[in-house]
Amino acid sequence: MKRINFGFCAIVALAAMLTSCIKEQIVDSPVLRVPSKTICFGMPSDWGDMEDVTRTDATPNRVCKHDLTSEDGELRLPVGVYVEERFAPSAPAETRGTVIKSADGITSFNVWAEFTNTSNETIEYFSDVTYEDENKSGVFYPENEADEYYWPGSGTLDFVAVAGASDAFLPVTADGAWTGYFQYTTPADATAQNDIMLAYAPDVAGDNNASVPLTFRHIMAAVNIKIGSVVAGDIRSIKLTNVYNQGVFDPSANRWTVDETSTADFAVKMDGDKFTVDANTASGTLVNATNATFLFIPQEPMTGAEMIVEFYDEKTGHLYADGDSDTEHNALRGKIEGDIWDMAKTVNYNLSIDENFTLTIEPQGKKLDAHFIISDVNVTVKGIDSWRITAVADDSAPVTILPKDEANPLAQLGFWTDKEVDADGDEGGSARGNSSYDGTGEINSKPFLLFIPENISDKDRQISIILQGKGNATATTTKILLQKNPNWTANDIGWEVVDDEEAGKYGFKWTRKVSYIFPYKLGSKGFPVYAHYTEAEARALIQGFIDTYDASDYVTYGTFTHNYLTTRIYIQIDYTKLNNITGATSSSDGWVNTLALYDLAGSAATGAFEAALNNTYKTESGKEGEKMFRLAGDDEIEEGVPAHEGSDADLSGILEYILKKNEYQLYKEYNSTIGSTTYFVKFNRNDLLWYLPAYGQFTGVDFTPEDTTDSAADYWSSTAINGDSYSYIGSGDPKDRDETFAVIAGRKNVNDYGNSPATVTVDNTSMAGGENGTTDVWVAQ
Repeated sequence: MKRINFGFCAIVALAAMLTSCIKEQIVDSPVLRVPSKTICFGMPSDWGDMEDVTRTDATPNRVCKHDLTSEDGELRLPVGVYVEERFAPSAPAETRGTVIKSADGITSFNVWAEFTNTSNETIEYFSDVTYEDENKSGVFYPENEADEYYWPGSGTLDFVAVAGASDAFLPVTADGAWTGYFQYTTPADATAQNDIMLAYAPDVAGDNNASVPLTFRHIMAAVNIKIGSVVAGDIRSIKLTNVYNQGVFDPSANRWTVDETSTADFAVKMDGDKFTVDANTASGTLVNATNATFLFIPQEPMTGAEMIVEFYDEKTGHLYADGDSDTEHNALRGKIEGDIWDMAKTVNYNLSIDENFTLTIEPQGKKLDAHFIISDVNVTVKGIDSWRITAVADDSAPVTILPKDEANPLAQLGFWTDKEVDADGDEGGSARGNSSYDGTGEINSKPFLLFIPENISDKDRQISIILQGKGNATATTTKILLQKNPNWTANDIGWEVVDDEEAGKYGFKWTRKVSYIFPYKLGSKGFPVYAHYTEAEARALIQGFIDTYDASDYVTYGTFTHNYLTTRIYIQIDYTKLNNITGATSSSDGWVNTLALYDLAGSAATGAFEAALNNTYKTESGKEGEKMFRLAGDDEIEEGVPAHEGSDADLSGILEYILKKNEYQLYKEYNSTIGSTTYFVKFNRNDLLWYLPAYGQFTGVDFTPEDTTDSAADYWSSTAINGDSYSYIGSGDPKDRDETFAVIAGRKNVNDYGNSPATVTVDNTSMAGGENGTTDVWVAQ
């Protein structure tokens, strides 16, 4: 093919595009260019079909969704895949490796042409000729005038114009001639991946003598990574693996054929070593650095193709990365195989890294009333290695918290224990935990006990329970609880504002009898050979409990012969012996009545004597968890132990509810002789702050603050009727003690305590009381 000196022109304006380029003579000068019979090209001013793929108002169409999950399953990253019917520019068009968004972005292109004569024979007419708009006139001429060609005058021409291609986009040749195909290997660096534009104009008449309109189209697929909803942290790296990186493009069919034997991994290039996400990072923010949109061969990524994300989670302090000795958390992986990366479309992976930790605080049970409260709280921690739970009151009240299984056994039974006290009466550390608790690892609905002091102010108390990560973890959650203040009335009584929803029998019409066993062989040490304790040691231990709890009125013990061979001791608790009440008969002072009821059967009414038996353990090494008392079995009852009678439900009487609204001290008693440890609680006379009101005091209570329909007739009073059958409810009506009524507590005005006389006269009954400040001990429940 003879190379002739003539020119191409490309006209941008539509009217100019249709004007013939007529040249009357050969022009030797590369400067002088006038209308001629030179082959020339033009691009429509409306950018042709490109408007459909570059419109700026296109709405993303969600086509699929993936979940990225680490290999250990620790973190889920929903990755929304969106396809936009356009290429979204990520940088100015003149910058290398970016998306071309308009005709202005094409300043030059290369052209290949094939000529088919009238005999249907096809030859290469010219190839790889560079055209440019040197004068910015919209007319494109060969960069070198030596590359100018005339119209052949007959037959047809097929033109292929390529813009934006790098040296990686190469024509496929055979025997030195262009075959009509291009081959391409995607550069590893996204900034070197060009937005290749191609225009194909077939079957143009050889005597056209007019400019050929070129409609350029994107032939690559663009891929971006954008921020969806990502927790605070650093994206350290993103990699797309097993992506097809080689292929052949057929302009006549506008189709790519990938080389399925050639894949590569591609790393997202970020403007720094990491991409930091914080509260100010807007959804849709591009993670790719400037000029770093991936421009891939259109494809469906192969089986095994993945997106791998290395991420530092600020809230959990976890680094998700491969091959990092400082982390136990693998990088996050998700399949991208089978996704559709179409030609001339942008696929946006909207990366959403959800919070993969759980911090929950779930208060359980009762509302927080004004008295001393033990509140049950369930705590869940997942995805945080080290954490702390803290309890804080807005009035600086000493609120404490600890796991229920670490609380002392009496606190687990509902006793609000404050301090540990030794055998000498000296106070030690806290018996209810501290204001905060540090934990490690995951827990699921683990029960905690929240100890809240009484609120005797004139306003509600706000308590914040704060659960937060420690170390590098910043995750935190807070639960706000409200403790009510007393409903102070004109008669100087502060009432519970909120009903605890507690109800029960009066508690002094019991049927229950129960027997326990000290299940160890008794005798002289060494004879019988297997005797564990002497009878004197066992009796001393049991008598100590009876004395401590003033339980001689309803507790007896004795010996029996077990298996015809050994002597053992039983203990019978007979609650029926306490049914006859003679002291709690005041109609106007519930505090005095409550003390009388406690004096009668405090340790029985709340099961404290039984609790002492059930919470006595061996101190012998290796047997610290062994209880030293148990319920009598059928075989032992047949051997002479008193049988069990009545109902366990008898123990849920009103006195238990009232007394457990107060504060106690925790005592630990070590018996070095017998090798035992016993936990028990007791409080001084003036520690009885919350009491069961007498029926005459109900005239001052106002139930309306809680919008309740309750009245005094719905509640037990402390006032009893002498005998074993009846007591008064708040309205003053006598009711059988087997009936069930609600319970409400009252409290004297805070300024009234400490002024009670040494002897209180109640309905002509004298009851000795300790002086203010004395150390008279009242054993609790």
